[in-house]
Amino acid sequence: MAKGLGVEVYYREDAGWEAALSFSDEDPEIARIFVEKDRDSEWQRFLVAHELGHLVLHSDINHHRDTKKTLMSQDKREREANEFAAKLLIPQWMLEFAFDYIASDIGRLALMFGVSHHQMRMRLHDSGILRMY
Repeated sequence: MAKGLGVEVYYREDAGWEAALSFSDEDPEIARIFVEKDRDSEWQRFLVAHELGHLVLHSDINHHRDTKKTLMSQDKREREANEFAAKLLIPQWMLEFAFDYIASDIGRLALMFGVSHHQMRMRLHDSGILRMY
């Protein structure tokens, strides 16, 4: 999806942060997302979707870095980007259909959507489909 939007995605080792969003020096119309290379694919997908959220929702951002701490913070922009990412990766209508089909097998749902078990549980809870206890 990032490529389809013309966003370049790069993977960095030992960056000291989880993901970053910036614009090309050569062409300020080209957005770039940088993701920590040594993370599992589910987390990388979430990070790319999160940074796309910043790009779409927060047009005043020219350069932004996210650490684990900022990703989990209660900052309004971070919460918005997290929600955007969750809904992009797991759209409500698809989740409802899959949940009806697979029932409550969170592992299978997570695998189907390419997200972690934790991300799936959070999305099920936030969508109102499943209550967490």
